[in-house]
Amino acid sequence: MRAIPMPPQAAADVLAICIGGVADPALRLRLQAITAQLVADAANYDQLARVQSLHQVVSAPNVGAVIRPELEALYSKQMSVTNGAARVIYSALRNAAPNGKCPLCGIGTVTVLDQHLPKARYPNLSVCPFNLIPACDFCNNAKRARFPTCAEERTLHPYYDDYTQQQ
Repeated sequence: MRAIPMPPQAAADVLAICIGGVADPALRLRLQAITAQLVADAANYDQLARVQSLHQVVSAPNVGAVIRPELEALYSKQMSVTNGAARVIYSALRNAAPNGKCPLCGIGTVTVLDQHLPKARYPNLSVCPFNLIPACDFCNNAKRARFPTCAEERTLHPYYDDYTQQQ
């Protein structure tokens, strides 16, 4: 695992861009109504990650009147799709890995962003920049939708863990 710099993008800014790209005005209003909660969830993630306690993040399949598929669509329809409103952020995060090498294995070439805490269980964090890790296909597929349920299951996080000074 290689440490990489924290994303410079603020969670609130990423959310605003993603929500701005939503075509359905009713959904856009519902998303705007929960923006403060999503930003608070991102701040909580950051705080817990700094003390290696991401296993304490509570799953939020629905937030207010917005359901899991709608939250997941912020990532799939606004970030990862080629013409999405936040594609430039997706590309910047994906390209943040030094020399294009996967920070998880150090071998593969980065091709995707992996949600450290999977969007299927944590859709409220689907576009949180701290949760989006550049990864190679192998690492992304190997991890799948696993998530820590206790401190012992915690995996290394390239933004928060730096073991370069240890053997």
